[in-house]
Amino acid sequence: MARDFDFLGMCQTIAESSPMPMAAVDNANLLLCYANPAFCRLLGKTNQQLIGETLPEATNDAANGEGLQSLLRRVFKTGKAEIHTGVKEEFQDAFYWSYSMWPIVAPAGDIAGAVIQVTETTSHHNQSTAMNQALLVGSVLQHELTEASEIVNVQLRHEIAERKRAAKLLKESEQKYRALFDSIDEGFCIIEKIEERPGGKLDFRYIEANQAFGEQSGVNNVEGKTIRQMFPEVGEEWCDTYEAVLRTGKPIRFERGLTENGRQLELYAFRITMDGQIRVAVIFKDITGRKRSEAEAQRNAKRFRFLSESMPQKIFTATHIGDIDYFNQLWMDYTGATIEQLKGSGWVRFVHPDCMEETVRRWKRCVETGEQFNLVHRFRRADGVSRWHLTLAQSMRTSTGAISMWIGSSTDIQEQKETEQELRRANDDLNQFAFAASHDLQEPLRMITSYSQLLINEYGANLQGDATMFVNFITRGVKQMQELLADLLSFSEIGSKSEESHDLVDLNVVVETVRRNLGMAIEESGAIISCAELPSVLGHHARFVQLFQNLIGNGIKYHGAQPPRIHVSVQQKGQEWRFAVADNGMGIEPEYFQTIFGVFKRLHGKAIPGTGIGLAICQRVVERCGGRIWVESQIGSCTTFYFTLPL
Repeated sequence: MARDFDFLGMCQTIAESSPMPMAAVDNANLLLCYANPAFCRLLGKTNQQLIGETLPEATNDAANGEGLQSLLRRVFKTGKAEIHTGVKEEFQDAFYWSYSMWPIVAPAGDIAGAVIQVTETTSHHNQSTAMNQALLVGSVLQHELTEASEIVNVQLRHEIAERKRAAKLLKESEQKYRALFDSIDEGFCIIEKIEERPGGKLDFRYIEANQAFGEQSGVNNVEGKTIRQMFPEVGEEWCDTYEAVLRTGKPIRFERGLTENGRQLELYAFRITMDGQIRVAVIFKDITGRKRSEAEAQRNAKRFRFLSESMPQKIFTATHIGDIDYFNQLWMDYTGATIEQLKGSGWVRFVHPDCMEETVRRWKRCVETGEQFNLVHRFRRADGVSRWHLTLAQSMRTSTGAISMWIGSSTDIQEQKETEQELRRANDDLNQFAFAASHDLQEPLRMITSYSQLLINEYGANLQGDATMFVNFITRGVKQMQELLADLLSFSEIGSKSEESHDLVDLNVVVETVRRNLGMAIEESGAIISCAELPSVLGHHARFVQLFQNLIGNGIKYHGAQPPRIHVSVQQKGQEWRFAVADNGMGIEPEYFQTIFGVFKRLHGKAIPGTGIGLAICQRVVERCGGRIWVESQIGSCTTFYFTLPL
């Protein structure tokens, strides 16, 4: 939108810089409401002393007070300018001046006050007085005529000099006015009505136009020409509009496109008084770019509406303060409400009572902070059934970063929630089964172990042939079965509800615990375990012991011809720690890099003892902490297991 043009401000600036004494009197109380610096200097008073006084009081002219008041009332009554000459004022030194008064017309057409311009006529009066005295004396004393003539000549020369000085000041004032006039960014012109001839058409003539006129309208050199000449396409319409401004005194704002040069203009016309005549001032601006942007915005809005109505989600938009101003049809079909019932905060009554407080609190907070709205809650359907929805809303911002609007969607996830509940129940049942199975199977395993030991102790000397070997097979099988059950129980327990809380765990302490647990294996293999300084992270001490013990234990278990060399290190990468457990073992084929993390996945069969669950436990521990794990290896050379944990 074009910004309002402060024409009165421009006029005040011109008056302030004018060398001509000027003042303004209101219509209500005939009191001075404005006096420019030249007026103050003329009367030898400050602006504060003058404002609020009547003109006779301000000028100390009580004798002519009634005449001045009558003159002002006549200006207000007739709306015509008045000139009063030959008024003599008495305060410090005697001088003479003349008043020029003309009305100030308000935008509504009423006369709000009058402008007074003062012209000092002391030199004219002195000249006339001197000439009269010279003539009078000359009639009596003829010999003094020459002296009187010389006085007159001096006064005439003085008057000419004063006129030249006044002309120079007037020219400077006009230059300042023109500079101010041309500095306005918007196109600005002053026009006057041309009297209609019988059978002729109404027209207006351009009196003045600033430099921006041509830039904004695409038409130059209009002064002295008519609107119909310069704008034949819209001339009649504009003339009718300007005539209405003159007739009613009410300003008019309107927009018009020019097909001749493809421009769109916004115009604002209002009535002014200039040189004692009522004319029309017009401010206008080229809004072609804005109109194109508005048209593009409308096209984008239509595309958005089409897209939102085509999507299976419930789409909505909101103002920058969070008031919902649009819902797609799916919302109205779901709730059975109209757009007017949903707009603003009407949608809140369709939120399930259990979710109401959290929904409203979260929405208000997001509107205040600008953060994304993300909430799972329930909405009531038209038939009274409430279904779970995932609602997401994102703020859109201007180039300055201010929030301009919100756009969001609500997706029905009722089936997903029901599936999650079923999976949760199934997972709970599975955990309970694994726990029960592991404990229930321990008892028969203990019995097998006990009776195997009794068999060896009681009848060991009498066992013949392969009997002793068979008993040892039974004992080793039971031990392996117990280890397998322990690992399965540990695997099923990782990430259970009992582990929802996390502690700050010092991983240096964890590695020392692993060293002690693997002490016998380290001693038998001659392994060397080295470790850099490790950080503290959130998690569970026991789970991190499982993680490092499985990785370090694998480095010892799958060693090559040389004694195991295992090094634990860490690096900070962005917002996470990246750990590495490197060994000099036999290595892993690349095709097995992914499969080794599965349950019961073993690459070496029974040649190397193990349950095939260790790396699966490592993966679950890392992922439950928000990280990931992978391996890099070279056959016969080295293997490095990497995993990340959040800072």
